[in-house]
Amino acid sequence: MGRKGVPAMLVLVLLLALWPASHNGRAQETGLDNPGFEAGPWEANHPERVATDTTQVHGGQRSVRVLPLPGDDVFMLSNLVPIDVELSYVFSVWIRTDSLPSNAVSVRVLEVDPNNVAIGWHVLSSGDNRLVTTGGTHDWQRFDVELSGFNSRTSYLKFYLWVAPAEAGTAWFDDAAFARSSRPGEDLRLSVTTPRLGNVFSPGEEVSGIVTVRSLADEPREVVLRQHVEYKDGTVVLDRDTSLTIPPRGTVDVHLAFTPRLKGVYYGRFALLDQQGEELRVLETSFGVIEPLDAHDYSRLSPFGAQTHFGQYKGDPEKNLRLMSMAGINWTRDEMYWSELEKTKGVFTFPPQFDAYVAENVRQGLDPLIILDYHNRLYDLNESGSPRAPHTEAGLRGWARYVAEMVTRYRDQVRYWEVWNEPNGQQFWGDEPSAREYAAVLKTAYTTIKRLDPDAVVIGGAIAGTDLNYLRELFDAGGLNYMDVLSIHPYRVGGPDETDLLRDLRFHQELMHEYGYEKPIWLTEIGWATDTGPYGVSEAQQAQYLVRTYLLALSTGYVREVNWYDFQDDGPDPANHEHRFGIVRLDLSPKPAYTAYANLVRQIGAGHYVGDLSLPEGVRGEVFARRGEAILVLWATSARQVSLRTSASRLEVYDIDGNERDVPVDGGSASLTVGPDPMYVHGLGAGVLLQAAANTFEEALAAARLDLRGREFAPEVESHLERASSRVEHYLTHRSPGDLVAALGELDRARGIWIDSAHTAGGDAWRSALVNVYSLARASGALADMAYASRARGQALIGQGSGKITALPSGADASRPHAEALWQDASRYLEESREMRQQDPVAAWRAAVLGRSLARASQQVYRYEEPVYPWVYLSTPDYNLSAVVGELPPLPVTVHNALDRSVAFDLTVDAPLGWDVAGAGVVSLAPGERRTVELRVVPPTDVAVGSYRIAIGGRYDGVKAVVPIEVDLELRPALELEVLPLRERPAAGTELRVRVANASAHAQSGTLALQLPAGWSASPSSAAYGPLAPGESQTMSFELTAVRQADFNEYEVGISATYTAGVVSASQALDFLAIPRGRAAVDGDLSDWRAALPIHLDRASQVAEKKGWTPQDLSAVGYTMWDDDYLYVAVRVTDNAFRQTYTGGDVWRGDGVQFAIDALNNKSDSYDSDDSEWGLTLTPAGPQVWRWYGSGGLPGNVLVESARLSVVRQGDQTVYEAAIPISEIRPLVPSPGGQIGFDLLVNDDDGSGRSGWIEWTPGIGYGKVPRLFDSFTFLP
Repeated sequence: MGRKGVPAMLVLVLLLALWPASHNGRAQETGLDNPGFEAGPWEANHPERVATDTTQVHGGQRSVRVLPLPGDDVFMLSNLVPIDVELSYVFSVWIRTDSLPSNAVSVRVLEVDPNNVAIGWHVLSSGDNRLVTTGGTHDWQRFDVELSGFNSRTSYLKFYLWVAPAEAGTAWFDDAAFARSSRPGEDLRLSVTTPRLGNVFSPGEEVSGIVTVRSLADEPREVVLRQHVEYKDGTVVLDRDTSLTIPPRGTVDVHLAFTPRLKGVYYGRFALLDQQGEELRVLETSFGVIEPLDAHDYSRLSPFGAQTHFGQYKGDPEKNLRLMSMAGINWTRDEMYWSELEKTKGVFTFPPQFDAYVAENVRQGLDPLIILDYHNRLYDLNESGSPRAPHTEAGLRGWARYVAEMVTRYRDQVRYWEVWNEPNGQQFWGDEPSAREYAAVLKTAYTTIKRLDPDAVVIGGAIAGTDLNYLRELFDAGGLNYMDVLSIHPYRVGGPDETDLLRDLRFHQELMHEYGYEKPIWLTEIGWATDTGPYGVSEAQQAQYLVRTYLLALSTGYVREVNWYDFQDDGPDPANHEHRFGIVRLDLSPKPAYTAYANLVRQIGAGHYVGDLSLPEGVRGEVFARRGEAILVLWATSARQVSLRTSASRLEVYDIDGNERDVPVDGGSASLTVGPDPMYVHGLGAGVLLQAAANTFEEALAAARLDLRGREFAPEVESHLERASSRVEHYLTHRSPGDLVAALGELDRARGIWIDSAHTAGGDAWRSALVNVYSLARASGALADMAYASRARGQALIGQGSGKITALPSGADASRPHAEALWQDASRYLEESREMRQQDPVAAWRAAVLGRSLARASQQVYRYEEPVYPWVYLSTPDYNLSAVVGELPPLPVTVHNALDRSVAFDLTVDAPLGWDVAGAGVVSLAPGERRTVELRVVPPTDVAVGSYRIAIGGRYDGVKAVVPIEVDLELRPALELEVLPLRERPAAGTELRVRVANASAHAQSGTLALQLPAGWSASPSSAAYGPLAPGESQTMSFELTAVRQADFNEYEVGISATYTAGVVSASQALDFLAIPRGRAAVDGDLSDWRAALPIHLDRASQVAEKKGWTPQDLSAVGYTMWDDDYLYVAVRVTDNAFRQTYTGGDVWRGDGVQFAIDALNNKSDSYDSDDSEWGLTLTPAGPQVWRWYGSGGLPGNVLVESARLSVVRQGDQTVYEAAIPISEIRPLVPSPGGQIGFDLLVNDDDGSGRSGWIEWTPGIGYGKVPRLFDSFTFLP
């Protein structure tokens, strides 16, 4: 994945190898033992090389002398030293050296969890685990190591005094010490929280939050909190000092609030000062303002991607992916290491985190691209014994199994697979890179993937930099036959313009043409880091380079996807290059690149590239068409003046963050100052689209002519090119669609001659020329006259994924034959290619090239699934509305006239039957004018709440219809009604609570009435509520006077409430979720569970990923009880087949039960220290209780032998009955009235692995989310 260190699991393997067996006992609690070595040396890996020395001492009577070994490290290690991860510490030691290599002596610190399991080395911000280094010859020197920023699971440290291999020399150690840091402010903590994920707000919102100051001191602290926030240009928006008194070990919350005036990034600096004004603690973060994403702002086929590192256990998938969705990023790239999945040969175990992050991608609507990587030490090794890429027959077989396991598991969720990462570098290949070996790896992966999922997209290459020699070797070895896409990582030092990114991309495309291929190119990694080192860039430059990279890549026509490396920073060190590639920080707060990325999507995400403009030297102007409007994107590497000709009266210019300003037009010209920040210019009219398309067409012809030089068939081809150029020139004057069709024919004939004569595609110029004829047609509206269907009739004309072109939709106008003939030709060419593949490979290749050319020309035009707008078109600010019944606001619709003449537009509205519409009718528009009309859509008074769709369209010139826009409307009730959970088992005297909230914009009052289950009654059964102001709620209490308890513990309660405009009714299933006190025998007989309250898993809404589900195939009833020693869980499962072939951590793949416990019921967004997850199943080895996640410091991924379990299978039912020791569910201390969060899931295996599951609440299966668990109350 480029720019990465050694995988975390490999580090842990190294740590465990160094861990002495004698230190697996209970940790000592007395701090650092024997710091002065008066009791002798610490434990050592080579005791014979370590001895007490009384001749060379720094203090006391003794030191320790260490003699190096030529071929191995020699080290001493301390006892386990307990720490508090929130505090900072200092470790010091005196060292003397004689005749050692430089840096041969080091101090290292190992972090250890509560169970005495190594977590990893404590590392410097640079990533180095040698916290101190020295060597050579010197007298006693003191070396201090400051320690902070520990892993949250760390409970202990172990100190290593280390001597690297050397032929000779000596090191002495003496007077080690370990203590809390005494620096001012070390006992203070500072945090900033806001209600918005990543501190990302919408325009018009107040940025608000809480600054929390916490003291770890045992005495009060007097400090000053300084809040300073400024816009990225330095404009101060908040500067406030607040004096605080923090109680001993207490916290103080201070309100944060400011009103942003512009979109973009605001930098916040929060400092704690002492009474003399000296800074004690500083926290820096940022806040972002972006427009909410409209579904019309981008397409699922858009090129916007970003790298994540969930496969390296970095980042929170739910939060990262939600922030990406908010920006408009719609695909991600990550990995799953082969070595992580297959640790025993032939046995594949998938960590739950892998499933979770793939599922989270799908849930967030993102497309995951998964890298298949790297080597596995179970197979091929290099000469030094380290793992390397597979190259032997056994290694490639193992690789194929890994690929098959991945595709089989994820093929319903993952379509894109990239084979390896940067194989042209030794770091990831594991040995001297070999393109021929990589070709074998690629072929193995490709054939395996296509066998299991023919529609999958296989991405090959993934090379670092511009390594054409490596690619040529790969292509010579047949690599191009085994990839659908070529991926490259064209990192650079300097900006994309200054380092000529376009030239490098062109080199790769031309190289493919040499081999007769036209495949898309994806940039699966490119980015700039914002570190302070020599290769870092400023945050402003990172934003500029991001936008310019996307614009340049899209301008090629053959780069289809760009994956930004990466999304979130990988570390905290501002000087570490690898830590600062993200566009959001470790705390998820945005850098300017994030807001610039979001605005880029909103500006061009739903558009397509047309061409560039001829502008003064040093200025780039790329033109995109979006919903019929021209968007000109301008930038320059240094400040330049640009004059734009236009017939408009003003231009709308948006900066890199989307802030709008109007630029006046004087005498048909507008003047702009252009610089490194790209700006987006709207309002130039259709002329700029024609100009851009024509420029790019002429550039393509010039490139084609360049390719013709010296070829004997050049005159014949040149004659067709001249006729094509003449037709285009005539079209620009007369706007006749026939000219464009003729130009396409001439280009097609020219290319046919080229292919027949040279048996090569002849370079990218031909395809560019074809594409830009279509762009010309689209720019003038001629495509509407060439019979392309609107979105409502079915939009996609080309389906290129499997080389198939679909027919025009039935609604297309058959009287316009030119376009239809083009598509028929393309389809015929591809069909001929398939038929001739065996008999005449050259002719088949020519037919395929011609067919794909037409197909790709169309795909370039239509790749964003945008409908064709015939130059009078409609828009609305919000395509998804939500409103309370009776309070639907006016619906603004803008009519745009992009023609150079006046039109009378008849605006029409198609609303549900019985709805009234006001405001539609004839709208008169001057040339280039746009006018907003407020439509009032009024539903009938008895309309039901729910979702509705309104279509808005119209005609002009009597017959020409525009593409309609559709607005989805969600009607909500004026009142929200909710029955709150019962606090005790329902009986006479139980309190039933109902919450009523006013969701309308007006004060409400009325009467609320209950509709209770049969056998129930309440006093009173109705009562008055209110008046409630908008947004206000009220909880009402009713006493149950009679209750008929149901065996299934589920009761349907109806509620109705009157209000000013009618009645709102609701119905709610009410469960009493409780854990009664009792004891179970754990024998598979549930007759002693009569006091338990059942929870039922038998509804379709509780089922996941199971096709054709029926309750007979999978359903369950669960029970819980407790006593002082155990939590009891019983589940009766109905399942027509029982299958469980797995053991240990893989039991979730077969039939069995999973449940999770949130011991403190703190409803966290992901598992924390009080959450545990369990499995109950009947394995081939017998009943097993497995714990995947431990709470309270207890280990996860273990068999819990202290738990008891009975599993009994009779007929189509399986009974699981378990007793879990309370001591294994730390920090749970059950007591009457206390609550835990609890969730229950049952897995089903119908013969080929898990086929699905049924779950009480969605808190386990698709992600570990305790806030989704229901609260269960302990009963006396």
